Amino acid sequence: MLDNFIGNGLVSSYGDLWKQRRRLITPAFHFDILNGFLPVMERCSKELIQILGKHACEETSFNAINMGTELTMAVICETSMGYKISLTKESQDNDFKSLYENATIVMSKRFYRPWLMNDFIYSLTQDGKIFFSHRDALRNWVTSIIEERIRFRKNETGDQNLRQPKRKIVIDVLLDAYEKGEIGVEGMVDEVTTLVFAGYETTSSNFAFSLYCLGRNPECQAKLYEEISEFGKSENFNLDDLKRMAYLDLVIKETLRLHVTLNAFSRDIKEGTILGGKIFPECMLVVDVRNLNHNEENWDNPMSFIPERFENFDERKKDKAFMFIPFSAGPRNCVGQRFALMELKIALFHCVKYFAIFSLQNESEIEQTFQGVNTSTNGLHLKVKRRNIGSE
Repeated sequence: MLDNFIGNGLVSSYGDLWKQRRRLITPAFHFDILNGFLPVMERCSKELIQILGKHACEETSFNAINMGTELTMAVICETSMGYKISLTKESQDNDFKSLYENATIVMSKRFYRPWLMNDFIYSLTQDGKIFFSHRDALRNWVTSIIEERIRFRKNETGDQNLRQPKRKIVIDVLLDAYEKGEIGVEGMVDEVTTLVFAGYETTSSNFAFSLYCLGRNPECQAKLYEEISEFGKSENFNLDDLKRMAYLDLVIKETLRLHVTLNAFSRDIKEGTILGGKIFPECMLVVDVRNLNHNEENWDNPMSFIPERFENFDERKKDKAFMFIPFSAGPRNCVGQRFALMELKIALFHCVKYFAIFSLQNESEIEQTFQGVNTSTNGLHLKVKRRNIGSE
């Protein structure tokens, strides 16, 4: 069913096509290209700080879920397509975000209604009409961006919201393959749409729940702020600084464990396989990630937020290599996981550096949904107070 939305991208393709596309996409997340994304993530995070500053000044609360989606959409659009979005300009037209969100809202309902799996029947329903209309408009929008980028590569003028970056972005890697005849325009549309699908709501969920967990656990927030104060004395930092922020890494991992991003993922078994002493025929296996992350056999006090549990975690994983797989595992693991972690670290770095965070809800007050990406249907409401950095 996903192929109706994202086409034959990495998430939905199989076999030789998947292998070929994985080979084409992987260079887009090479260290050198990721390093070129740093200024984009920095700019978007600093614009986010301006918004938080307004909430701090007015002493108003905000929904971290909504703020996370604004941040991650801006980052993914510019790093994947070169389409620049400002978080601070409310009047700015953002067709891609509205089309994407409207399509995914109605699509998520279809997953749990098996009688709507047939495309023809689904197209006759009101939700189906909305989905296909927005899906087509979304793909047309991405196609226009790709065609604009092709013209840019030929030094022609184009949309002012598109900029020719000094370093490569994801779409440039695809265009290199396009010029070699290894992928067509439709294939590029599939992959760009897939990257947004795989990295937009997932990262925004991780960001929002990270802020929430820090707001609920002031002692962890204080420890993280102490670490950030050591490395964040200058306005800008590099990837080596990020790598040295050990406690920030622990906080993100614990958030990913406690508030799992995807409740489950599936794997198709193409031939008989023995697993745990049982023989599985050709079938689909579903990995229950939520229960894996909350299993008392793997984790002490699994429902508590304890970042320190991930200290020396590599030693613990020797006996249970797959007890923690936030980005899946094996050949079909998340190709953009380093990108996602980099984006999370930069955004959280800036938020905690400049603001003390306070959560306004208990765990019992959060209405988590288990359909697709984990989120809270009643939001994650926070307040922030600006830190007096100059006096420290």
